[in-house]
Amino acid sequence: MNLKIICLLFLAFGFLLQQLSGQPAWYVQESPIEEDLLSVSFADSSFGWAATSNGKIIHTTNGGQKWELISSIDGFYPAKIFFRNRDIGWMVGTYTTYLDTSYVMKTNDGGLSWTPNYKRIASKLNDIFFVNDSVGYAVGFEGDTLCLRMKTVTSGQYWLDLWGPKIISEFYSVHFRDTTHGVMCGSGPTLQFTRTGGIKPPGMAQSIFNFEKEMFDLVNVGSEYGCMVGADGKLWFTKDDWNNYIDYDFPDGDTLRAVDGLPPVSFYVVGDGGTILTIGYNQFLGLTAQDNSFDFDDKLLDIDAVDDAHIWAVGENGTIVSFGYGTGTGNSLFENQEFPSVHVFPNPATDRVTLSTENESIKEVVFINLLGQTILRKEFGSAKDATINVSGLKPGVYLLRIQTLQDLISSKIVIE
Repeated sequence: MNLKIICLLFLAFGFLLQQLSGQPAWYVQESPIEEDLLSVSFADSSFGWAATSNGKIIHTTNGGQKWELISSIDGFYPAKIFFRNRDIGWMVGTYTTYLDTSYVMKTNDGGLSWTPNYKRIASKLNDIFFVNDSVGYAVGFEGDTLCLRMKTVTSGQYWLDLWGPKIISEFYSVHFRDTTHGVMCGSGPTLQFTRTGGIKPPGMAQSIFNFEKEMFDLVNVGSEYGCMVGADGKLWFTKDDWNNYIDYDFPDGDTLRAVDGLPPVSFYVVGDGGTILTIGYNQFLGLTAQDNSFDFDDKLLDIDAVDDAHIWAVGENGTIVSFGYGTGTGNSLFENQEFPSVHVFPNPATDRVTLSTENESIKEVVFINLLGQTILRKEFGSAKDATINVSGLKPGVYLLRIQTLQDLISSKIVIE
């Protein structure tokens, strides 16, 4: 048996043990508001914040089991919120009375109060990121959509423009690996990078220009890996610090809004229509994409990952979803529940399984394995009873996602 097969079998066995001992899952968390949540940031696995489109800040101290409204800034439109610890955080956005003036807001008391830290006339800031407690970056546009790139080494008290070509582009996202290696993306679409912290020649240099889709967010992991996402399901992945990149298109084509990453090489992507993707890479399989999307219409607009068992995403209408060991107050995507209106039999099954309802009509049934992958999908116009051939499925435990005319129901079945 060659080394490659041994390694894959070892990884599969280890993952199976993890499944048998319990695994984290995606949950819907209870939100205290109904306004769109544009941005989320966690300082650790317990303390997190999220900002609405109209200046409200919600906060959790227990990983999202309970969220509370802690502050509201009248007339302020946040674009991005960022916390480095439980006390100190920043936001970028604009005031309604000064729509052409962007602000950097700062808090020193965990988001209870916010103070303007910096303002810039005739501009808009879309993203802010701090490498450490002192060094941070912010991006957006100014004037007639001329790109805006700023840096601070004083925790946001003073800001300076980064060196490099000023192009006609609105930057949406910025991320630095350390104080010297960084990248930003935006409209055009375009991508710029720096190896010098952006403060001296060559400063910010052009890396990719006029590729197919507009890109909205990016993140780097370690010294080499990175992921960038954008319109119509477009995703770009690099394993050599953006010198080269792999082009991937999400088959469903939903716009991908945000991405975050964890070492050694895991990326978590959210987007329109409840899209949630897990992107990985290894030398044997190449780029892999696992679809854990929710079945709802709301857009997921931002995501923050603390570790591989503590991840949160936010979106329209106050939507909050989390990945973890029971960190939600709502239903897990994989949670086995009893719903008397739908009966699944026989269970265990070998060749065929029948779903029978009394008061509802079945529209679709999806079989999901314990890796979160969709294995089988069957659509029905409107049926009280649905029979599905499962003879082609491998033996094991499968999670059922049953869409009726009224509800989305979860159940479980064993295939022998």
